[in-house]
Parts: sequence; structure tokens; C-alpha cells
Amino acid sequence: MKLYLIGIPAAVSAACLLTGGYLYHIALDAKTDKSSLLKPTPDTIQPDNQVPQQHRQIPLRHNQIPQRHNQVPQRHRQIPQQHNQVPQRHRQIPLRHNQIPQRHRQAPEAGSHLIRQYQDRYLYSFDNLKLHAYLCMNTKTGNQSQASLQARTGSHWVILVHGYADSGLWFHEEALAFYRQGFHLLLPDARGHGQSQGAYVGMGWHDRLDIISWIHWIMEKDSQAEIILYGVSMGAATVMMAAGENLPSNVKAVVEDCGYTSAWDVLKYQLNVQFRLPAFPALTSAGLVNFIKNRYRLKDADAVKCVSRAKVPILFIHGTEDRFVPFEMSRTLYDACNSKKEYLAVEGAAHVKSAMVGGPAYWDKVFQFINQYIS
Repeated sequence: MKLYLIGIPAAVSAACLLTGGYLYHIALDAKTDKSSLLKPTPDTIQPDNQVPQQHRQIPLRHNQIPQRHNQVPQRHRQIPQQHNQVPQRHRQIPLRHNQIPQRHRQAPEAGSHLIRQYQDRYLYSFDNLKLHAYLCMNTKTGNQSQASLQARTGSHWVILVHGYADSGLWFHEEALAFYRQGFHLLLPDARGHGQSQGAYVGMGWHDRLDIISWIHWIMEKDSQAEIILYGVSMGAATVMMAAGENLPSNVKAVVEDCGYTSAWDVLKYQLNVQFRLPAFPALTSAGLVNFIKNRYRLKDADAVKCVSRAKVPILFIHGTEDRFVPFEMSRTLYDACNSKKEYLAVEGAAHVKSAMVGGPAYWDKVFQFINQYIS
């Protein structure tokens, strides 16, 4: 009987570890197919060619939480006057010379032409992984024919950071938008993604150090480079986590679109939404497996703590209909940030769809924000 009783906890522990190991395998192991996991479900995201016209023209509401999200406390719907107030000039987007026309969002031939200019670049991470990125020198500001691809001193650069289970090639309209504004493009493949080495998904934590390595790679080419970090989804979490580090002064601003508060929070949310499971024991066990294999805790990847330490200006963007990374996470992140900041809620946009739904007004806001900090 005693042996039987002793065996019950052992069996429960083994079951928890097996469950955690399976969850780690399908969610955080870079070798597994994630096309149907931790992605917005078909009923929560609209194909590019099926976005209703009225959604494309819905005004972007800055610093306003829509009324229907009534689970957000009233005190979160209005930014206090003292610390979180956004100047009136930031609430309305004037039409400027740098606005990206809607037709540019529907120009696949232009995107294909840009991709043909991409060149492979590599560096080694702090833990000796060979990381890959696509480099695209802007022919307006650099000499594409130079073998060294050296930029003009003081050029504008953007590092575009992709999301979960994607690669640098995910960016099309986003890359075009920055290219048309004269930016050189660097599109890294995150560790364990694309052509970069790595056996696990970093959820932004170790990736933040990789982005800092790419920042220094740019600075080796152009010591006076003015660098913008732009990320979506996991890439948005990555650039926010990087913002919490001691960045070089060359990094002028950060734009994050639909990033999560922490790796733990988003995995916990998806575990509940997709599988109706609590965080314990599955996620707890998966986190233990992840720590043993990859030497970081899921709760380490905390964008809220990182933006609270940030010194660089940050633009927070989120779609109000995001069902993958909850819209409410954006308010938590914005409120935690102690650097210069602005906020953009895109009405009717699902996950990673803010740029498409917002159209020209989205890009007008992005470049209005960036232009305050670059020469």
C-alpha cells in the first residue's frame, strides 16, 4: 500500500513532464511545423483580399479603447493628464508628403522587384549560432553597385523583425513602405527561423541580443547610422525587449505592432483559448523543459519590464480585433513604458493586420512618429 501511495506522485510528475515536453515540442521546438499552432484561427483573421472596404476607412483612434472592450477598466480608457497624456497634435494624422498611398499596398510586382535586391548577410550570435539576414541597400541613398555595399554616413536604416514561425521574407508592404522613404533595409531571420541556425524559438528573449548584434553590424558599416527597430507580433516583443537594454544612441525609435506582454502571458492565453487548458501543469512543465534545454525562463521574456526600462521612444500599435495577442496587452505595455511614447489602436484590425486595415493612415502615423527622431 505504501509503495502504491508513493507511486502516485511519481506517476503524476511523470505525466506532467510528458505533457510539458509535448507542449514544448509543438510550440517551442524550432524543428516542428507550427502552421496550425499558436496562429490566429481562420474565424478570427480575414484574408487580405476579403477585408471589407469599410474597415479600410475606419478612423484610427489614438489612445482610445473601444467601448465594446468593456472588460477594460474605465481608468484604462483615458490616459491620465500628467504622465500618459499624448499631445493633441499626435491624435490627428495630417496628410503629409510621406504618406504611403493605398495603391502601394497592392503592388506585388514592386515587392518582387525589391526582393530581387536582397543579399544574404550573416553573423554569429552570443552563443555561436550562425544568424542570417536579408540586406537591401536603398539605391536612393547608397551605391548598390559597390561590392562592399557601404552606406552613406548618417543614412537611415530600419531593422524589420518578423513574428513567430515566419522569416524576414514575411515583410512585403512594410519593407516597401520604408524603402520608399529612403531607408536601407535589414530583415533578420530569428534564431530557429528561416536560414538562421537554432533549435528553439526564443520568444524574443535571446532574440533581443541578436537584434543588438545586428545593430552593431550596421554601425560597423556606418558609425553615424540612424536606426529604427520595427517588429510585428513576436518581432514586436523582440524589439521591445531590446529597447530595455542599453542601446547605442544610433537607435532612434522603436515601432512595435501587436506585441505581447510576455512569452508566459501569450502562451498561457493561447493554451486556454485553443485547448481550454490551465497554465499548470502543462505550461509550467514546458517552461521547465525550455529552461533545461535553452537556458531561459518563459517569464524572463517579459516585454512589460523591458519597456519600463526603455530610454528610446516607442510607438505602440495594436488592432482592436486581435484574438491571438489580446488587444488589452497593448494598454498594459503602453502604461508601463517610461520613455517617450505614442499609441495607435487600429479599429477592426485582427492580428498582424493593422497595416493593411489602417492603410495610408497607418503609415502616415508611423513616419510622423519616426520623423520626430531622425534627421
